[in-house]
Amino acid sequence: FDLRVAQHCVRLYQSGVAPKLVFTGGHGSGSGSVTGPEALYFLAEAGRLGVAESEVVVETESTNTPENWANTIEVLKAQGYDLAGKTIVLATTPYRQRRVRLTCLKQAPVGTTLLSCPPPS
Repeated sequence: FDLRVAQHCVRLYQSGVAPKLVFTGGHGSGSGSVTGPEALYFLAEAGRLGVAESEVVVETESTNTPENWANTIEVLKAQGYDLAGKTIVLATTPYRQRRVRLTCLKQAPVGTTLLSCPPPS
């Protein structure tokens, strides 16, 4: 759990790299002393940095990387987003970036492009 990831995502959003933010994560093994869903902490950090809550999609039930991706796809579909043919920017800690990208590639909708964009370490 690292709020610098949320801060990096906000910078990407504010610079126009991403038209919407998606924060995913419940309370998993990497959550440390966090008492609630990680995605809600990231949402609060984005709000603190000036991003309107309406510009953020959150998924709060996942506890591991495969669940993060699968649940996020379902949340986005339920909100009317079609990911086929879209570009998705993946941002997580450099330590997790490769695993996240490989996991997402396995389940990405047809024609989806995934860009890895971890925050500077």
